[in-house]
Amino acid sequence: MVAASEHDLSVHYWANAKSLTGNPASTWWGGVDVSFSSVDISSNGDSVIAGAAYPSGVYFWSGARGLSGKPQSPSWIYTTEIGIHDVAINDAGDYMAAAQSYMEPHKAYFFGRAGDLKWSFDLDNPSLVVSISGDGGTLAIGTSAAETGYLLSTGYSSRQGPVGGIVMPTNKLEILSPYLALAGLVAAVSAVVVVKKRRD
Repeated sequence: MVAASEHDLSVHYWANAKSLTGNPASTWWGGVDVSFSSVDISSNGDSVIAGAAYPSGVYFWSGARGLSGKPQSPSWIYTTEIGIHDVAINDAGDYMAAAQSYMEPHKAYFFGRAGDLKWSFDLDNPSLVVSISGDGGTLAIGTSAAETGYLLSTGYSSRQGPVGGIVMPTNKLEILSPYLALAGLVAAVSAVVVVKKRRD
């Protein structure tokens, strides 16, 4: 799967892109008369995010692999004050980020799959590039200032962690007691055998 922004002010999506040759027509497209500046796609090709300079905002298509025909309306749109310069999406398509362009305020946004804004962050300088880790837990933002960037913990991750409840300390003696008992039994039997051999 491949997604790209085109000169016709829309986002285009090609399914089964590895098997395509030449100049094939896209499987679907969306975002009529929108000046897109960036686009990213999840690893499985099912989620597409795009940033737009005008009308400014973040556009998201869910279930992209199953869409066909033209055009396709976004699953959600998040309108921003000024144009978006770059976007990034994690491998599973669960979490995504966007950063505004050169005009103030310089800001980064972090979203969940449903378009819910998890948080936003003020940048000291205009963003140039945004990158997100595979699990969505870490966000990197490069800015226009020399040797200036941000490395942020998002507070979210696609990886499955422990679910709620109380963490209890492990009682190692309980775990080892059957093995200790067995070792004691083996030692006792060995001692009896040795004593018996000495008597004989």
